[in-house]
Amino acid sequence: MGEEDRQEETQARVEEQTREPIDEKTVDGEDREPATEDPMIQTQEVDEQKKQQGGDKDDHPLPEPVARKSLDLNMICNGKELELCGIELTKDEVDKVTHLIRTCPTLKSVMLRGAGLTDDDAEELAKTLRNCPDLKYLNLNCNRITAAGVVHVNSILRNCPLLESLAIHENPLGDDGLEALVSEILNLASNEISSTEGDEQQQQRGSLSLHGLDVGACDMTDAGARSLARLIGANVGLKTISITGNGSVGIDGWLELGEAIGRNDQLDAVELHHNALGDRGTAAVVVGLVHNRTLRCVDLEGNGIGSAGGQRILELMKSRNNVRTVYARSGNNIDENLIDKIEELQADEF
Repeated sequence: MGEEDRQEETQARVEEQTREPIDEKTVDGEDREPATEDPMIQTQEVDEQKKQQGGDKDDHPLPEPVARKSLDLNMICNGKELELCGIELTKDEVDKVTHLIRTCPTLKSVMLRGAGLTDDDAEELAKTLRNCPDLKYLNLNCNRITAAGVVHVNSILRNCPLLESLAIHENPLGDDGLEALVSEILNLASNEISSTEGDEQQQQRGSLSLHGLDVGACDMTDAGARSLARLIGANVGLKTISITGNGSVGIDGWLELGEAIGRNDQLDAVELHHNALGDRGTAAVVVGLVHNRTLRCVDLEGNGIGSAGGQRILELMKSRNNVRTVYARSGNNIDENLIDKIEELQADEF
């Protein structure tokens, strides 16, 4: 091969190495998706490389989790309502929220649902809400307030006499926490309150505007049910009560609650869904419900009720009470024909 031929061959190799890559989407003038490697094969190759290198290296750490955006106080409060749902607050953010509340004495509604609030946070909130005498709605659902924190919830009840609705669902209050809450509500209702500030014992005249109470999924057993029965039977002005998600309450507890509802002459609606009532628990509750004359709506969904319990519900609908709606189709095992009869009786009332 002559010198000229060798130069031509060298030039051809250079051109081959520097040539633009072919666009795989337009091979032969037709669109096509680029070839992708099997992800399992890729994973195996990466694992093999790690083995050869002696495992994961500190100089190639996993990416840090992306931090959520900082809390925008202007987005959660308009002067009348403060709404924060599903965002766990840091200690600094709790301080910012309580400071914001302090600057909005005209607040009528506060929702801090799923904010990760602890007993200490409840104490700070109680101190702040003293400045909101017009507060009517407070939602503390899905937090971490325990029996020890109920004293601060009670403080809010005392200092916000216009409060109409308290939701404290899914907080681990336990039986002791429920007993403390019930005792405070009963004290307020009877206008006989004793409070201690420092070393000074003061007698206060209380008032109660509470019409709605949600204490579902608060780790209640029969003892907690007994406390709530005492509250319901006292006729303190409640129109709606939610007692849901309590799988640890036994037949005795449901009997007491049912009897208390039967004695009540103020309730409009009772939520008892997802309590694992079954047929026996349903029968225990209905024994009392048939004697109530004001109740219009009962929610019994998600209780695993069979046809025996369904028959009790049908008897409830046929009895001479005021119940117009019973939710029982979803989450139960009631015979289709039986549930249809229950719903037909409901439809006849409208």
